[in-house]
Amino acid sequence: MNGGDDSARREPPHFDGSFGGSFTTPCFENFTSFPTLFTEIAAGHPVIVLQNLAFDWYPVWHYAVAVGYDLDAQEITLRSGRERRLQLPLGTFEDTWRRGGHWAMLALPPLR
Repeated sequence: MNGGDDSARREPPHFDGSFGGSFTTPCFENFTSFPTLFTEIAAGHPVIVLQNLAFDWYPVWHYAVAVGYDLDAQEITLRSGRERRLQLPLGTFEDTWRRGGHWAMLALPPLR
């Protein structure tokens, strides 16, 4: 128990990108534009995103992996929890991603 201090629940996790090991792991905060996100997905790079599925004042943090999008249908495809292909309207995704600080992370093998 944290004695009623819920500050840890209100702040999203922060990573500095220095994980070491055999992968380079650029970590992007404020990865704010859909074109940048879509460029990485189109290049075959899954992008880990942080969403706040609830409210700014009572967040429910959730990580998902963006793996596809359809601009005609205005949808993004996520691997989210047990859902392998969750198709979410872009507007809904933007709202949850914005509440997560537009946090995103790209994990790439070396020399890529």
